[in-house]
Amino acid sequence: MTAERSARRPVRNAAEWRKRLRRELQRVGAGEVSLYIDGPRGLARLRFADHGGGLSLPVEDALHLLRALPDGAGVERTVETLERT
Repeated sequence: MTAERSARRPVRNAAEWRKRLRRELQRVGAGEVSLYIDGPRGLARLRFADHGGGLSLPVEDALHLLRALPDGAGVERTVETLERT
């Protein structure tokens, strides 16, 4: 499961983006997801251990999609939502 998209622009303050995304992942019940912010490329890289893969998408898109999910949506629904991008 790999969805690779090129980001439009780099992002600054990767630590803040990571904090926001981590908070949303916890809220939706996907706290065990591995998260890395690639600031120069503007990408959030997520690895889902139980689902055998990961994906990369622009940090703005990742945050927007996670915020659209309901509380406690779970890992499965989170993966499905993020893969549709």
